[in-house]
Amino acid sequence: MHKKLRKSKKYFQAVLANQSLGLQRDRVTLKQLEDSLVSRDEVNADLRRLHAQITASWRAWPKQVATELAKRINADPARVEVLLQKHIDEHLEQFANDCPTL
Repeated sequence: MHKKLRKSKKYFQAVLANQSLGLQRDRVTLKQLEDSLVSRDEVNADLRRLHAQITASWRAWPKQVATELAKRINADPARVEVLLQKHIDEHLEQFANDCPTL
């Protein structure tokens, strides 16, 4: 019977060691995941920055395309630019209120 108890003890020691290794592995994995997290404030700052870049890009667009577009439709480039800017500004006003956040 002593042999059986020793085997049983070794078995439980092995199980305990296995569980301990699993726990250590889980702790390492959790630490790695925690290190890869980005704060909500950082994400929101990046979203605001991206939103501002998109807005600036659209605001510059009419000036970039007005001359070419005016040539194609045989119109005054300054008038085309003003009209494009007006419509873009209306859309950007709606866009400004829809800046995504987390």
